[in-house]
Order: sequence, then C-alpha cells, then structure tokens
Amino acid sequence: MNQQSHHFLLFKYVDTAAAKNSNASNVYNVSKVTLIGNTSFDGDKDLTSSWQTDANLVLPTGTALFWDKKTVLDMNYHIKNFNAAFVLPCDFYFNVYFKPRSSATIEMKSQLSQKISIFLPTGVSTSTYPDPVNNQFNGTKYLWMVAGHTHEWGTSFDLYKKTTSGATTDKIYDGAGIEAYNGSYYDNSLGYWSWQHPPIAYWPNLLPLEFGGTYDAGIVSKATYNNTTGLPLTFSTQTNGEMQLWYYMYTDLPLSTSTAINDDKNSAIHFEVMPNPMTSNGKLVYHLDKTSTIESTILDVTGKAVASLTAETQQEGTHEIAIGNNVELASGIYFAKLSVNGIVYTKKFIVTQ
Repeated sequence: MNQQSHHFLLFKYVDTAAAKNSNASNVYNVSKVTLIGNTSFDGDKDLTSSWQTDANLVLPTGTALFWDKKTVLDMNYHIKNFNAAFVLPCDFYFNVYFKPRSSATIEMKSQLSQKISIFLPTGVSTSTYPDPVNNQFNGTKYLWMVAGHTHEWGTSFDLYKKTTSGATTDKIYDGAGIEAYNGSYYDNSLGYWSWQHPPIAYWPNLLPLEFGGTYDAGIVSKATYNNTTGLPLTFSTQTNGEMQLWYYMYTDLPLSTSTAINDDKNSAIHFEVMPNPMTSNGKLVYHLDKTSTIESTILDVTGKAVASLTAETQQEGTHEIAIGNNVELASGIYFAKLSVNGIVYTKKFIVTQ
C-alpha cells in the first residue's frame, strides 16, 4: 500500500443473490458507490479483514479466514487524492491463495464498528461509543487483533472492556501504542495517535471477552477530537468529515492444540519493523511461541547484507532488536531478514533523514 492509501477492506457477500442486488450496474462491478446515497460499506456483506498499512496478516496457527464455494468477494480500496482537478492513477493487485480446510480449523472472524451519528462541535470534545453489533450477542469471543480509526481531527483513540455488570473497566487498546494490555503487543506504534497510521494490537494467545447480557457487555471506544475547522463535523466516508471506527478480528472458540491448516514446520510468527518509515533508530519486534534459534540481518534493496543484528537462542515471548545501534543506515529502502529455526521472514522498511 503506497503513501496515498487510506484503507483496504475485504468483504464477502452473504450469498450470490446479495452480490447481484448491490446496486451495481452489472455483476462484474459488484459494489457501486455514489457521492450521495450508496457508500462502500453498504450491502448485505460481512467484513473478512481490513488493512490500513501493508502489514502481513499472519493468523494464529489453527485458524483461517473462511470462504465457501462461489463466495463473492468485495475489494474496497480507498485512496486519497488531494487534487480535485487531477485524476490520480494507481495500480491495484489482489491475489487469493486458498486451500481446503480441516474440520478442526477455527474460523477467524472480523467486525467493523462505527459511530454514524457522530457530531463534533468546534474545539476539543470526547466521544464514547459501544460496539453496536457484537455487544448485542451473548457469549465469549476471543480477540486476536484490534485497531482504531479517525480522520485528521482525532487526537486519541482507546478501547475499553465493558463488563456484564455494565461497568466500563480495563483498557484493551491504547491508541498511542505505548501500553500493552493482557498479553498484547503493538505494531506500527509511534508513541502518539496517528490517524493515518494507527497501531494494531495483537494477542498471540487470544484475549477472552464476554459479550452481551443485560448491559450489552463487550467493547467501548473513547475518542478525543480537536475540531479546528470552525464548523461542526459529522460522519463522512470522505476525509472532509470525521469517523469513530474500529475493527477487530476474533474467534468464537479458544485456540486448540490442533494445528489444522498450519503445521509446526510452516507456522508463522508475528514480525514487524517499527516505526516504518524510521529515521536513525528503529527496532524489529516479534513474538516467539517457543524457544527458538534466531538470526537477524538487514539487507539493502539489492539483497546485500549491510548489518548483522543478532544470532542467538531466545525464549518464548515478545522480543525487540534495535536497528540503529548496529549500523548507520542511509536514506532508502531496506529489508529486515529474520530467521527462526531456519525459517526466514522478511519485512520491507524505509529509512528517511
């Protein structure tokens, strides 16, 4: 995703009839969006996943996104063009790799929650909003990841747990990406709320939360805005208005000992370079499910190794490896190479001065 990218949402229609009844001019242009009326969120469809950065989506072992036969996917790519008189050309590529799932595989689900009735007066104001969907359903859900979203007037965004007694208690998502909660860790953390690059919180072992009940337990968002436009702001899918939106991925079952689709040999890890882009200092952040032999290297755009960061055995848990302490990198594109028990993972990152 390039610098003009705003988000990429991947929906699936609940059935073929819903896809053909989506106000499209034909079945090959499934979702028709208009300036007044149809938005990119309309239609009888479910969110499969969402990206606001080019982070890899590596699901926990034993889980998968489920697409049944003949599922119609709706690819929603939002790109910003700040010049009304100039058409911004862009290329869009999307590949789907799939395989038959085991009966033991646990479905990874996604939920997009947004406050349509948002109204922000001029100046600083705070808005709270419960999840209007899952908070209505009874049962335990197991969170894997969560991310918040506002437009440019948002100054903070946090998520809290609402208990079955109606109390809003523990914070589960810190919009600055500073504090980790209940075994979580953060990707894309900048130390402050960035509406263009919100941090993503992950729970490698999943975070159980109770939803529903008399008081609609679940998740509540709290966002702060500084409206400097001189006029009230309302909800808009365009960047000239505001949003209070978050999405999360979860399962209805806890992780089992079954490896299902993934096996130990091919099991992936959570691995990010932070921040990205960076100036002179950054770090590799990754989570190990077990004690592993680690080697990490920085490569330039030609594939030449420019720095060897570490080669050691590390215990289970979340680890960080500093980049700037080992070598001074000039501006440009680089790749962080991480070998875990001989399996290699790479992440592209950018250094700016």
